[in-house]
Amino acid sequence: MTGGTRTVYASIGNSDDKLTQARWAAFHDKFTAAVRGQALQVYGDWSSPSTDPWQNACIAFEIGYETSERLQRDLAELAAEYDQDSIAWAEADTKFITPTAPAIAADFTLNTLADDILDWMRERNLYSDRATGETLTIEHGHDGTVRIVNPPDEAAIDVALLRHHGLTGVAFDDGVLSIDTETGPVRYEALHATDHGFTVVFRREA
Repeated sequence: MTGGTRTVYASIGNSDDKLTQARWAAFHDKFTAAVRGQALQVYGDWSSPSTDPWQNACIAFEIGYETSERLQRDLAELAAEYDQDSIAWAEADTKFITPTAPAIAADFTLNTLADDILDWMRERNLYSDRATGETLTIEHGHDGTVRIVNPPDEAAIDVALLRHHGLTGVAFDDGVLSIDTETGPVRYEALHATDHGFTVVFRREA
């Protein structure tokens, strides 16, 4: 391929302690000099702290396609000169992430059901040290939705389920939880939440 440029991350290392400190320093100097001598632009040049048990260095740069081949040959010769198995060459597939407003309002909306239930129970001090009731059967749809199926007479519901962004067919109003089923909505009265607030318990209305 000809024309254009590429973004590259090139790395060297001395994790096998093959090089003395003096030879590592010389290798690093020649490596960065070779890159800087042919790069169109250097984005960053990093190396490990001198107190680390192993030494490594990385440089990020932009280079033309034709020049890239020449630099790779130079680095291959440098690797041979310093008895290296290889020098890492990683070409980046650059993507640009454009700004967007934080989805704070959406997050609050997703948590409304669980928050409403916990707030309602907190106001009435409806807490217990253990969660009674039966666990729920959950059905996951191909579209990411989650439904409660065959709800029992007394249900112990994990708050994480109430916060699930795909939960559908469930509503809460003034202490009453409504769960849609195939035969119609089933109403539950709120009993209590566990002290840690992870589980809430409801009983089917008579």
